[in-house]
Amino acid sequence: AQEFGYKFPAIDYDDTLANYSDWLLSLQEDRVAVIDLHGPMNDHLAHRRAEQVSFALSPDAVHPDITGHWLMAFLVLQGLG
Repeated sequence: AQEFGYKFPAIDYDDTLANYSDWLLSLQEDRVAVIDLHGPMNDHLAHRRAEQVSFALSPDAVHPDITGHWLMAFLVLQGLG
């Protein structure tokens, strides 16, 4: 891509999200409440792509679709008990 943005998402941006997620999860050691969305969403994505390689939770690579939003809400509610 010539530039980045919703039309041209950064290549391997998930690596950035993974690093940020790892940092956030490390805060749990300091008794900070953190709910992991990144790991379970990637697991769901991999599972669905095994059946349909074009499956996406974020068609524009930025904004989650209805399934992505539902999954995030479910994980937050689950994390809150």
